[in-house]
Amino acid sequence: MASTESRQDRARRIQADAIVLDALFVPVLTPALIGKLRTGGVTTVHTTVALHENFRGLAERLAPWYRVLDTHRDEVVRVTSVREIRRARAAGRIGVVFGVQNATVLEDDLRLLPAIRDLGIRIVQLTYNERNLVGDGCAERTDAGLSDFGIALVREMNRLRLLIDLSHVGERTSREAIELSEAPVVATHSNARARCDHPRNLSDEGLKALGARGGVVGINAFPGFVSARPGVEQTVEDYLDHVVYIGDLIGRDKVGIGLDLDEADTPPEQYLTPDGEPGVGRHPFKPGFLPPWPWVYPVRSIADFRQITEGLLARGFSDAEVAGVIGENFLRVFEEVWGE
Repeated sequence: MASTESRQDRARRIQADAIVLDALFVPVLTPALIGKLRTGGVTTVHTTVALHENFRGLAERLAPWYRVLDTHRDEVVRVTSVREIRRARAAGRIGVVFGVQNATVLEDDLRLLPAIRDLGIRIVQLTYNERNLVGDGCAERTDAGLSDFGIALVREMNRLRLLIDLSHVGERTSREAIELSEAPVVATHSNARARCDHPRNLSDEGLKALGARGGVVGINAFPGFVSARPGVEQTVEDYLDHVVYIGDLIGRDKVGIGLDLDEADTPPEQYLTPDGEPGVGRHPFKPGFLPPWPWVYPVRSIADFRQITEGLLARGFSDAEVAGVIGENFLRVFEEVWGE
């Protein structure tokens, strides 16, 4: 007998039984944001606790997070393992994975990496658009690979069981990190360049290399990385096109969700250098890197996460494949890299 379950009910059932993970949720949590996560059925987030900071700056950025974790301890908990993620989900608390989007937190000293791990950080992105001591970012005019320091960092991250993130990282630096790493790597919030030709997105060759080593790509909802159609409001369908494309290219078990939503609707001047001009610097966005303001995301809010689940079902993904994309695929890599 054919099932009469609606797509909406099917999506709710899948999410009710799943770990639902956003692999990049940037803002420090507030009661309103906690409410939005619950409305969307999201159980776990990976959040950025450093972007351009050095080690001291990392500590300063962590301070408000520790206040949130203390104030809202019944609703939110820091997690550092898959076991803790599942335990938080069972207890009805939102699990928060700490990560950094730039290896500048290490300054020039790999001896800081164990201390960074002890602060609860489990994901380290190698570069943020521009060049650092590790290698080139995706916005550099050159395409140099890993430096000697970068090679040593990859090896030390493998030893300490920290997960390497290749979002924002240059093509050659990414390829060399994938080849060198003894563990899978991820791109927590990146898309397919074949669907949207932007330097922040990954080439087919890069996607295949990452997938061949067991990695996962979290699909980004930032409008400039979803569609290159000027003046056209983007939709969830445009977002899902990246999920389907990458899933067809490297396997549906290699795709996840990394929305990178700006729930605060931050104006573009917040992304400029201190002198007010676009370019490289503290906020390294070159002219043309960001789309015109205002930015209209295809997924408007984390509260709308179920639109993705319903959309995947409409695209013919099975229940198991959907559960993988919305969380379990990333958890597989987390467990392989972090251990139990």
